[in-house]
Amino acid sequence: MRPISAADVLRATLASFRRSFFAHLRWNVGFVVLALLVLCCVTIVVYMPAMLLSGSGSSIGIAIVLPVFAIATVAIFSIHQGATLAIVAGERAGAPISSSDAFNAGFARIEVIASAMLARVVVDAAVAIVPASAVLVLLEWVAEGWMDPAVRIALAMLAAYAAGLAGMIGVRTFLGVSGPVAFHERGGAVAALSRSVELLRGHRGSMALARVLWAVIAVVIYGSTNAPLLLVAAAGMRGGVATLLVTLYAFVPYVTSLMLLSFDTTLESVFYAERTRKDDARDIARAFE
Repeated sequence: MRPISAADVLRATLASFRRSFFAHLRWNVGFVVLALLVLCCVTIVVYMPAMLLSGSGSSIGIAIVLPVFAIATVAIFSIHQGATLAIVAGERAGAPISSSDAFNAGFARIEVIASAMLARVVVDAAVAIVPASAVLVLLEWVAEGWMDPAVRIALAMLAAYAAGLAGMIGVRTFLGVSGPVAFHERGGAVAALSRSVELLRGHRGSMALARVLWAVIAVVIYGSTNAPLLLVAAAGMRGGVATLLVTLYAFVPYVTSLMLLSFDTTLESVFYAERTRKDDARDIARAFE
């Protein structure tokens, strides 16, 4: 079979993202606001009692709240990923699904989506840590004694990030459609990963290229949203104003992450549709009749 063109996938992804995300903008914005409120409430409800129980030991409170925060974030991202998959499937099949039904679909399949997402995160971490650690050790060995420590730390962070990103892109060439597989075929995490490897056989070059091009765009977008925080740090601002600015602006990268995840999910959904040519939208629609 002729490999899927990465350029065609990106063009189709941009078109689907424009229709799936912005056509349902009110629901997406509402979901983001609701997600932020949930995370804030979770943090307050869990962190404050933990602080009271641990006295002044704030580290104990943080240690308790971080896993809860992570679980809530995975649940939120899983629901949104499921909704995006449902919208894209319906849009591509010519059977549009409403925003409410799409988010109901994401909520109904949160378990399989979250399990596949977590499984891929584990693989991402395992693959990314090795090259990143090797780069850090090599840079420390080469630069020690003649390079300014601050410059060395900055270069080490950039090099580790680049190495980790390369490892993650490598993972995506094998497991890049595990999310749509979990959503549409409703298998377990291992089955979703295995099925993704099968579907991408012979098309890994196209998936890798599409991921590389998208990674460049994502880094630029995410970096630009974090620029104001860097300016605050560079200006040496201190006190209540700086704290308020940083706290309020911390929501922007979160919203950006959700948008990038939506685009990433759309890319996976388009690639999955190209490989399977299945009309899952009618199954989705029938589930809510």
